[in-house]
Amino acid sequence: MKLLEILMYLLFSYSLGALNSAYILTFVFYKKDIRKFGDGNAGTTNVFENINRFLAMIVFIIDFLKGVLPIYIGIKLNQGNGIVALGGAAEILGHDFPVLFGLKGGTGITSLLGGIFAINSNLAVVLFVVFALLFVFFSFSDIRLFNFKPLEESEALTFVVAIFLILSSRNTLLKEYFFLSLAIIIYRHFQKALYVLSKIRVLKS
Repeated sequence: MKLLEILMYLLFSYSLGALNSAYILTFVFYKKDIRKFGDGNAGTTNVFENINRFLAMIVFIIDFLKGVLPIYIGIKLNQGNGIVALGGAAEILGHDFPVLFGLKGGTGITSLLGGIFAINSNLAVVLFVVFALLFVFFSFSDIRLFNFKPLEESEALTFVVAIFLILSSRNTLLKEYFFLSLAIIIYRHFQKALYVLSKIRVLKS
């Protein structure tokens, strides 16, 4: 792949991610800026908890497909793992730091799940089932590991499970994509990531 084509691929991936569905749909249907609600993130979780659950489902589907597309295109173009991983991570970068929205986007977790699905659909299904079971459990229980709301608690624990499963995987593309994206997500939510890590350390001890 020529340098110009690589740059165009990465720019496309970033631009796709930067089209923030949570912000756009919330503004179109409710005339509200989702970033002024809840934790300030323009993503599925904040829409679910503070705007409308049906709209959150639509945002989830769009963000999931946004994660799938760059990986799918890169694989179909027979690009190397490194370029495809960069393309997928560029979409996460656009989602988390969209230029058109003042570099203030979402977490990128839904898009990351979409990217994982494009690489290993079975793993993505497993992670989704883990998340769904955790969400049901925390919705009907007062037990908390991170003192988050049920949806965020489920996301955090599923993310921890994903890290361990992917570390044990032999799929190079999956590892490169996941950990590049993870670095972006941690940078975007550094304090929350440190908090989750500190809680895990306490639990292990």
